[in-house]
This record gives sequence, structure tokens and C-alpha cells, in this order.
Amino acid sequence: MKKFLILAAVFLVAVFGFLAGRMTAPPSLPIMEDPIAEEHVIPEAFPEPPETTPYVAATPDEEDEQGLIVESPAEQSAANGPFDLSGRALAGSLIKAELRRASDREVVWTGEYLVEKMSDSEFGRFDMTVEPPLDEAEGYVLEVSRLQGDGHEGVETVTRDVAVGIADAVKVKVFFSKIEYGGLGDCSDVTAVSRVVSSNDPVYRATVEELLRGPTEAERSEGFMTSLPEGVVLKSVAADASGTVIADFSSSLNRQVAGSCLVTTIRSQISETLMQFPEVREVIIAVEGRFEDVLQP
Repeated sequence: MKKFLILAAVFLVAVFGFLAGRMTAPPSLPIMEDPIAEEHVIPEAFPEPPETTPYVAATPDEEDEQGLIVESPAEQSAANGPFDLSGRALAGSLIKAELRRASDREVVWTGEYLVEKMSDSEFGRFDMTVEPPLDEAEGYVLEVSRLQGDGHEGVETVTRDVAVGIADAVKVKVFFSKIEYGGLGDCSDVTAVSRVVSSNDPVYRATVEELLRGPTEAERSEGFMTSLPEGVVLKSVAADASGTVIADFSSSLNRQVAGSCLVTTIRSQISETLMQFPEVREVIIAVEGRFEDVLQP
């Protein structure tokens, strides 16, 4: 009996201790969600890419569909004298150009050019020198027409507004020959024709460069010619205090120049062109900086 009582007491102590521990234990912590798990949210699928339109080759420019393209002069150009008319057109076309005064539409210059075919192209090039009146400061309209067929019917026309003889223009003279080599004339006899240069440019250089351009088509038809070789470049031209002007040219001036008459004419063209200025007393011609053996027959 005593043993039974001891076991009962031990059981009661154990039960009491368990109940007391449950009553005094701290409350359980709530279960925390994993913050890292929240950051790794599976993204939604990317949107479908937009539909692409199929590639279509660009249509040719309108210019490529034309049979006449005027490259020079540009619209609203200004010139001091003769200017270049150039471009391209369908081969076999006849290009007819007319320069008209904007004020009264009077034709003051006309020109024609038959376009020949270039290799591997239906087009050919044309190039003319337009020669407006040198004594007029005017606005002009340049009409360039492409004619085709046996009767040369007009196909298309391009116009350009051009101002000639601007306010700072200065009229000068250049000198050309009108004799044939081997003739009985004086080889130093040269004749002046008019040119217009800008007063904003060095006048000696601008005038000599006009000389190097040679006669216009109209002047050639009147018998004017130049003895200066093609491709000559004016390297420098300057005057000292005594009025001596030194004009230095590229080596082309001294190349393939033979005969005393030819040499005399070249010297006369250059010298007379520069001697027109009253302050010039003497003209010295140089080639690549050399004075010796220049323009020797």
C-alpha cells in the first residue's frame, strides 16, 4: 500500500509540472514569410513582338524618271558674266537653252547642244557657256528644253532664275589674238574684250583668271583665239611699290610652246591684260617661281 501511494504521488507531481510549464511558456512566434521568396516572383511572359512589314524596294526618285537634269546653275544663282550651263539628258536629245530678261522676257542669248550617249548609260552630258549682256545688271530667266524626234518636238523644260551683274561688279578687259600663226600680221597685236569681275576679289587675279578661261563661243565665232596652253593655272600675282607686277604660272605655260610668234602672242596677252590698270608699270612673267628661260622660242 505504501508503494502504491508513492507511485501515485510521483504521477501527480509530473502532471502538475507539465501543466505549470504550459501555463508559463511564452506565446509562440508567428510564422514569417520568406522575403527573398517574394522577390523571386516568376515574371509574366514578354509581349509578342509587333508584326514587321515586308521590305519593299524604294521607288526611283522623281529626278531619275526625268529625261533632263540641269545641274548648273542652281536656282537663284548670281553671276558676274558668262556662266556654265551643264547637266545630263537622255542620249539623242537636243538641248535648247534661252536666256530671257525677267523684266520683258526678251531673249538675249540662245544655245543648242546635241547629247551623245555615255558608256553603259541611257544618259549623256551637256555643257554650254551662257553669255548674258556684259553691260546689264539684270534678273534673267534661263529656260532649258529637251527636244526629241525628227521634228525636235519639245518634251520637257527646266527653268532657273539667275541674277547677272551684281552690285559689286567691275568691268575689265582681257586680250586675245585674231591672227593665224605664220601670217603677215604683228604677233604682238592682241584685241580687248570685256569681262566682269567682283570688286570683292583681288582684281589682278580675277582678271588674269578670266583671261585663262579663253574666248567665249560667241567671241570664237568672231575670230578671237587664245595662245595660252590649256590647263595653265595662275599661282600668284602681286605688285610692288614701283608698279611692277609679277605673275607666276604653273609649268603648263612653258610646255610645248615653240616659235617666236607664239611666244610673243602669249606674252602680249598676259602683259596687256595687266597693263590696263594705270598703276601697273611693268609685267614680269614667271613659271613655278622661275624667271629664266620662261617663254623662250
